[in-house]
Amino acid sequence: MLESPGYRQLVVWQRSHAFLRAVVDAIKVFPRSEEARILKTQLLRASMSVPANIVEGYGGQRGRNFTRYLRLSRGSAWEAEYWLLLASELRLLDDAVYRKVHGLCHEVIAILTSAIRKQES
Repeated sequence: MLESPGYRQLVVWQRSHAFLRAVVDAIKVFPRSEEARILKTQLLRASMSVPANIVEGYGGQRGRNFTRYLRLSRGSAWEAEYWLLLASELRLLDDAVYRKVHGLCHEVIAILTSAIRKQES
């Protein structure tokens, strides 16, 4: 049996993975309209990029290269934050779900910002 990959020990990955799981659960209630489908796709794509970029950066050479992937993750998290806002304004998410997922998104952004600063020091 393979050993658990090291990236799973990173808090930044753990929280971004939890954020992605929350997004996946939240978008299950989106209606089947074309606009909702497009927004769902964009939100899911951006949310998936957050933990995926962390894994990709961790798997490559760490250091400056890893910092670049953390920055990409943070950019994707901010993009997801926008799609969440739009979904809320279009009433595709109820307020409680929006607050939960939005809070996780901002937690991930804060952790990523801290990890980037740590890598740069």
